[in-house]
Amino acid sequence: MTYIIICLLVAAAIFGLAAAWFWFRSAKVITPKQFNIMVVKPSMGPLGGPLGGTFEGMGYSQELTDIGQALIRQSNLSGYAAIFTAVSVILTTISAILAALPKAPT
Repeated sequence: MTYIIICLLVAAAIFGLAAAWFWFRSAKVITPKQFNIMVVKPSMGPLGGPLGGTFEGMGYSQELTDIGQALIRQSNLSGYAAIFTAVSVILTTISAILAALPKAPT
């Protein structure tokens, strides 16, 4: 029975570490520092439909910049949380395995 418990603990540790790894990787997805907005003046066709356009310049949106910065902060915090989760899984698994091992006679 002790070996079944140890196998379950090891499996739980593997899945916990895998979850922390995927969490950490998702936090490391590159987020742009800014969002460029191209302003284009449409060229109208003979029937009033757009046929293309002329580049007029670059625009700016404070809202897009704010959400970009928030996503960067969120990713950084998620990365730290994943690292702490991995450490917690490792320490919990070690302590549970040590508790499940047969006691040596004293």
